[in-house]
Amino acid sequence: MKKLYSFLLLASSISYAQTVVFDQPVTGTNGIVSTVLSNGNAVYSADDFSVAEATKLTKLTVRGFQNQGDFLTLYQGLRMVIYTNSATNTPSGIPGGAAGTIIAELDITGLNPSVNVFQDEEGGEVTFEIDFLTAFTTDIIVQPATTYWLTIAPKMNLTAYTGATRFNWYTGTGASGTNYPGQLVDPANAFGANATNWTNIATLTNNAAFNNLSFTFEGDTNLSVISQEFNTINAFPNPTADFITITQGNNSYENLSFQVYDLNGRKVIETKDSTIDVQHLNAGVYSVHVFSDKTKIGVQKIVKK
Repeated sequence: MKKLYSFLLLASSISYAQTVVFDQPVTGTNGIVSTVLSNGNAVYSADDFSVAEATKLTKLTVRGFQNQGDFLTLYQGLRMVIYTNSATNTPSGIPGGAAGTIIAELDITGLNPSVNVFQDEEGGEVTFEIDFLTAFTTDIIVQPATTYWLTIAPKMNLTAYTGATRFNWYTGTGASGTNYPGQLVDPANAFGANATNWTNIATLTNNAAFNNLSFTFEGDTNLSVISQEFNTINAFPNPTADFITITQGNNSYENLSFQVYDLNGRKVIETKDSTIDVQHLNAGVYSVHVFSDKTKIGVQKIVKK
């Protein structure tokens, strides 16, 4: 039986020639909630990572558990976001909430050939494997000596974060180069801890084991292109009711283009104009994908009022 903190009651295999570029193996039996309920409410956990050299991410493995043993029956999809680091050394955005600079995002409902999910019948361990090469239409590039944040949560056919049925993300052994403690956000304040913005999990649980969560990235470091620092994308005004302007901090990028996607992954705008007319869009959250020629250089979440 895995240890749960009462405070936050805390297909086929993928095979490519890849190199592990970041790894935090499981430590102990502790886990923290990271789950999307059937009504869309969610509690997200996140941890930071960095790589030693410019890397095209090819595969993500995340390890956790569900004590009841019926995770695959309750599984309905997943939400995964890689954010840049904020000025407060937390993820720069919140899924479905505050805008941030997004490096990669998946919002999947149902089964998807890019995602393998397993549960160990004996111990309840749950493993996610995401194939970045098929999940994304463009390469996901991360740069060295740069902090990024991963948050992931399965969508589950649940109405509450019951300890035995929800997904819990395993704690991990911190990898060299990670600097900041794991974070949790509970936008609806379901647990009553007022963690409605990113909050240090170790502080919430009074347990330093939660400084790191367990996940592994594999990738390709043999990159012939993209040696510049990964770009910072900004959008203003954000939120907006009519027009929004997208800027990026690296003037060496040329031939910029912009694609706007809704939360269902549907492309709703494609343009080469950095000032985008969004008047016709329904109110809600959208992602602006920024390209230089055919290479994605960043993603920015925007809110249409």
